[in-house]
Amino acid sequence: MTDFSTWFEGLYRTYYAALLAAAERKLSRRELAEEAVQETFLRLWARSERLEKHPNPGGWLMVTLSHVVGHTVRDEAHYVLALPERLPAPPYAPFSLSEVLPAGLSPQERDILLLFYERRRSYREIAQILQISVSNCGARLNRARNRCRALWPGPPG
Repeated sequence: MTDFSTWFEGLYRTYYAALLAAAERKLSRRELAEEAVQETFLRLWARSERLEKHPNPGGWLMVTLSHVVGHTVRDEAHYVLALPERLPAPPYAPFSLSEVLPAGLSPQERDILLLFYERRRSYREIAQILQISVSNCGARLNRARNRCRALWPGPPG
């Protein structure tokens, strides 16, 4: 092995673990930290003629790593995840709202909730179907929602 190879390998063995730990703390992802440390050692290799005589190569490595990490953080902030043109539709099991409404609702409450949520009728249309005023329709729908919330068993588990 040449003097340069010995020098470089010595620096690598001495500082790699400390550089990796510092990069991991700042980047929070091991693979990005490893890439940053590798980039730091590549820069050392490229500037080896000047840096062989450097009084503090460990300090140079840390400062260089901090610059590489800064660039990585900045690049990650601007990284945009490319999504496919069309995402696959999630699995869908059709169900009727009447199947999931709580059992304690009155028939009138069930009817108004089904008309509004399942059949997507407007207040005016529901009022005409039930032969009531539009404001009365809103009040009944609000009471039915509140009663439904009160009877709802809550999330499983």
